[in-house]
Amino acid sequence: MITLSHKHYLIDLIADAFNGVILEDGISLHETEVIDGYGSPEEATSARQHDSLDNWQALLNRPDLYEVSGFGGSAFLDPKGMRYYLPAYLTLLVQDHKSCPDECDAIIWNLCSAKNSYGAEQLVMLNGQQRRVVRHVLNWVLHNTGDWFAYEHQMIRKALMESWKGPCVTSEIPAKVRRAS
Repeated sequence: MITLSHKHYLIDLIADAFNGVILEDGISLHETEVIDGYGSPEEATSARQHDSLDNWQALLNRPDLYEVSGFGGSAFLDPKGMRYYLPAYLTLLVQDHKSCPDECDAIIWNLCSAKNSYGAEQLVMLNGQQRRVVRHVLNWVLHNTGDWFAYEHQMIRKALMESWKGPCVTSEIPAKVRRAS
């Protein structure tokens, strides 16, 4: 069973890897709703005004990540948007996978689809450290969430071997992130 200190360690890895990441001119979360609804550029500009654009960690204390689900969301993010929102979703996932926004399922799917052209395009801006953190989080999901993401386990295993380079459990993955005995 993973302990609270192990979760904090993984959350610290996420924070360190994505420290200073801002949205820049990437697609914002509320803009994804406009895009999904075939809205106008003016509507997208208006929607963007409701988003935090320069501090992904501030999103952890706002309802935004929970509100955008099923309409809009990560499927409509560009690479800058994915790089900006990804650490917030990963942090919420590790903090409490059972109450993580529904969008966490979509994020896991996007991460596991990194080998196809669309998934690869969304993740192109991740640097090596960020990619290693994603790998650690996927490994953590696989080994520490019980049946909660059971449907995704096979997809995660395949992604860890093919897209995220390497087996599910290796010496590269810090022991603190793996299941504690």
